[in-house]
Amino acid sequence: MDERFEDTFSIPEEIVALPVKDIVVFPYMLIPLVASRPVSSRAIDEALLKGRMILCLTQKDSNIEEPSSQDIYRVGTVCIIQRMRKLQDGRTRIILQGIAKARVVEFLLENPIFKVKINIIKELPVADFSVETEALVRTIRENLKKMESMGKQFSQEFLSLTQTINDPGRLADIIVPNLTVKIEDAQLVLEEPDPIKRLKKV
Repeated sequence: MDERFEDTFSIPEEIVALPVKDIVVFPYMLIPLVASRPVSSRAIDEALLKGRMILCLTQKDSNIEEPSSQDIYRVGTVCIIQRMRKLQDGRTRIILQGIAKARVVEFLLENPIFKVKINIIKELPVADFSVETEALVRTIRENLKKMESMGKQFSQEFLSLTQTINDPGRLADIIVPNLTVKIEDAQLVLEEPDPIKRLKKV
């Protein structure tokens, strides 16, 4: 996959936003979601009409059924809707592919759906892939193997991927969704633009 994945897509400045519970969506993620709230289904329908792109923003409190703009984080991930299916019980099942991180600069609409104006968060370049950075990447890989030996379940596809990726930022973004971490901690990783600092957080 292209390390500048977002460059292959034309991401609009104004986009529909989808509040999500109990998950922080990262670039490169391929994730199934079931939208059970009417507002979520309407947001998905609107996104399908506007290039299939939608911004996933994590709720600060998953117990809130009708979040306002104050109840969701401002940094999220622009996703493209790969598949969509309406279920018999009225819910909507979608498969999303994370494309790029984005920051909300303005809420244009909150009802009946969220529409926002965004800035894409560009990855800061790694100025120098130093010995320290190489050691950090190696340590991360060793820690994943230790976790697996202690009973943590990882897919072989995921482990193989972490062994081949050298880009610190991309490695961090792929690893975090596979760990059991608090939502606020995952959000901090998502919001960190410096790839080395992001991997250190991991």
